[in-house]
Amino acid sequence: MFVVHGMAVAALFMISLMMPIFSFLLPVYKIKKMKELDFRQKVLINIIAIMLIILMNPMLLSIYIGFFIVIELFYYYFEKINYSVKKFDRVTITAIVVTIFMAGIFFLVKKDVNANIGTLMEMYQQRTNFSMEDVQLIFKELKANSLWLMFTYSMLCSFMTYFSLDKKDYGNWEVSYGWILIYIITFFIWKIFKIENFYIYNLMEIGKVIFIFFGLKSIYTMLNKILKIRILNSFIAIFTSVMFPFLAFVIGVLSGFKLDKAIFNEKK
Repeated sequence: MFVVHGMAVAALFMISLMMPIFSFLLPVYKIKKMKELDFRQKVLINIIAIMLIILMNPMLLSIYIGFFIVIELFYYYFEKINYSVKKFDRVTITAIVVTIFMAGIFFLVKKDVNANIGTLMEMYQQRTNFSMEDVQLIFKELKANSLWLMFTYSMLCSFMTYFSLDKKDYGNWEVSYGWILIYIITFFIWKIFKIENFYIYNLMEIGKVIFIFFGLKSIYTMLNKILKIRILNSFIAIFTSVMFPFLAFVIGVLSGFKLDKAIFNEKK
């Protein structure tokens, strides 16, 4: 049983690397399937998975530990120890910690990435048929936005993990008002005081992303009260959040402060 679970974890890890949008399946599988196992058994399965990952590529081990193990550990921490933390705050805190770990890993391999950036650009150009000028511009934008893009991916995986494991209580998720301070403070520094740098800009975007995701959750919850077609509601909520992120952000802020309910009740 342990070997089978270990092989399944390693396989899901590789699938996550090939299709990042399905990364949440790995922590969901581990938490669901290993729920009844004791600590020693969970460690044994992780050791088997780690050995298989090392056999495939030792460099991938840091991603498995820094990303997936962190999500799993924080889920157990909030469920077993600090369960008073609001559900959406759990999602956000997990995403922040994962982003810090992943940023640290990328910082450690920064020299290797910079040394091979020319080769990466050439490979990307060959696969996409873009001009080298376009490729250079894309890589420049990725570098300038790397922190908040990393956070968005971490947030997506954390969000979907909690959603998959807690669908029944999804509509009752709440967020702490304090997260909006990340956006407000950095917005004033960036726009008013004209202090522009990598960290200020990326933190401002991270503050926005937090409430875009909460806006997605709020749109889906509101639609469920009107329509009973969950698949359609999911599609509308995701489409709105992707195509109109500022609208989702505003809805997320209003919902976070419960102003949406106040406005709705006033109209009634």
